[in-house]
Order: sequence, then structure tokens, then C-alpha cells
Amino acid sequence: MNPQELSNSLWASAHLRDLALKDVKAIVPMLAAQMRGKVGGMNPQELSNSFWASARLKDVVPDVAQIVPALSVQIPGNAGAMNTQELSNCFWAAGKLKDVALDSVRQILPALVARLPNAVPDMIPQHFAQCFSAVELLKDLEPDVLKLLPALRAEVAKRGLSEAKLSGSGTVK
Repeated sequence: MNPQELSNSLWASAHLRDLALKDVKAIVPMLAAQMRGKVGGMNPQELSNSFWASARLKDVVPDVAQIVPALSVQIPGNAGAMNTQELSNCFWAAGKLKDVALDSVRQILPALVARLPNAVPDMIPQHFAQCFSAVELLKDLEPDVLKLLPALRAEVAKRGLSEAKLSGSGTVK
């Protein structure tokens, strides 16, 4: 499989996690084994989708954590080309993966924290919710994530977004 096919398959597996757990548990380790050598050929969307899927799957298929270090090597160099969804997905995933891939999370946070403030004006409610969640999860590990709060709060206030809109925005739990 090529990098896009692997990323798409992992992403789909994450979405099927609650519907077909037995199948997901069988497929994901095979995908992860193939992905390690192909992560370098992934574009920003594929990296983001794979990182997000890894976070979503880590509790049910621990083998997925084996690809996180390879992804974390590529994400910083691609963060500048990521759109708001890709950035917020990576940021949220970093918060969820810190317990199983601490060094990898530390490796990508500076690039995400540097890029996210410029992306705030283009965010939708789901992105804000993901970022607020990530800040909460990562604030003790990397206090610099707190520097994102003023830009996030200002944009949320400017748009008049309510807590209900943010909490019902489809953020993955």
C-alpha cells in the first residue's frame, strides 16, 4: 500500500473502532507495521489523519503507538503546510498520545504551538474545541501551550461562540 492508502485505512479504522472492534484490532497492527517505512512519503493531511487515528485507536489497539515516533519526525517539518483542521487534529492527538508517546509529543509541540496562532482566524467551532481540549491535556507537560489561549479566546469572543456551540461541535472524546 502507498502512504495515502495506509493513512486512509488507518483513519477509516479509527472511525470503525466502535462498530467493528474485532476487525479493527486485526487490521491496525498490519497497517502500523507497513506505515513505519512510508511515513516520510506522507503529505500534511496524511500525517495529520494518521496521528489523529493513532490517538483514537491507542486504547483499543496499543500496537498503533509504534508509528507515532515516525509520524512525529515528519510533523514538525510539515506543520507550516497544514490547514486548520490538520493542525487542530494533531494538537488534539498530541494531548491524547502524551501518555504513550511522551517524547514524540514533545517533538511536535513546538511546531504546532508556533503555527496555531496564525490558524486561529480560519478555525471552525470543532477546531476551537480540539485546541481547548489539547491545552488542558498538555498544559503541565508544555506550559507554552497556554500562550495559545489569548488568541483562541479572542476569536471565540469575536465570533460570539457559546460554550454549547463549542462542546457540541463534534470533538472526538
